[in-house]
Amino acid sequence: RVQYATLSDMVPTHLLTVNLALLALCANSMVCEGKTKPAWGGIDDLPTAEAFLQSQHSSLSPAEAEEHAQKMVVSADDARVRMTGIFMRGLARFRQGQYGESTKDFKASHTGPIENRDLSHFLLAESLFHQGLYGKAREVYGKLRKRFPASPWVHRARMRIADCMLALGQSAKA
Repeated sequence: RVQYATLSDMVPTHLLTVNLALLALCANSMVCEGKTKPAWGGIDDLPTAEAFLQSQHSSLSPAEAEEHAQKMVVSADDARVRMTGIFMRGLARFRQGQYGESTKDFKASHTGPIENRDLSHFLLAESLFHQGLYGKAREVYGKLRKRFPASPWVHRARMRIADCMLALGQSAKA
């Protein structure tokens, strides 16, 4: 297997922070819309987006993030919240190097409403790449480019397609 960039190289820290802030906003929006408080605790389990972004410790460990996301997946009644939880669980697993499990989560997140579908596609391809499944990863990077041509992840997908080709011994095409 070829070792390339780490998650911190591929996904800037501020995007990971924004995703957790989105998670907090999602929890708050359910309460603000007058819906019943979800079993995973909503705003009691997560900081408000503003508090999270202003805190000194504005990140959870990957294990903590996976735990919070799992609570959302198991008990959310709203499909958007459940899909966000699946996406966040995949991201937490990716950060822990659990690429097989993150692959399953990112694929599952594509089956319902999710805000960051382009990022989910990119991270699915990254999970495949880190498992040494370069051909499959190349396909997903290509789909990302076609389905989301304006995505900020398209440039990195192009570079990763070349990395996949190199890993597959197709250096002339890379």
